[in-house]
Amino acid sequence: MTTPGLFDTPQERAQRLINETAQFLPLIGTLRLIADDLSRALGERPLPLEVLRERYGMDERTVKASVQELRDVFLLPIGSRRHTPAGYFWMHTLEEFQDWHQQYLSQARTTFATAYKLARRHWPNYAGQLALDFSLEVQSDAS
Repeated sequence: MTTPGLFDTPQERAQRLINETAQFLPLIGTLRLIADDLSRALGERPLPLEVLRERYGMDERTVKASVQELRDVFLLPIGSRRHTPAGYFWMHTLEEFQDWHQQYLSQARTTFATAYKLARRHWPNYAGQLALDFSLEVQSDAS
């Protein structure tokens, strides 16, 4: 890896990381174009999902999957924000990373909690177990 220059702009540092990553993993085609676009998007001016959708002729799910691949496979620091200004951006500061990280973990916790509650409530029905109505059983014992 090359040493960043003392006076490099954030976009130049982002582009250097993309180029270094591309030496080891095949970052080509639309993924490379999206990475290049996002390297120029700043936290205060993120690139909206709709812009990426229109620019690359993709549906919303495909854009989100592409960004996720850039994060998961290529480990590029791409942040996202749901509140205004919403969109995707290259994380350049610790504060941007911390905000994104907290939001991302919170989303994962909510997803896991929902999955747990749904499984706990409905798993017996899908597993073919009979539901026991204990209130009827208690009433008949009391009689």
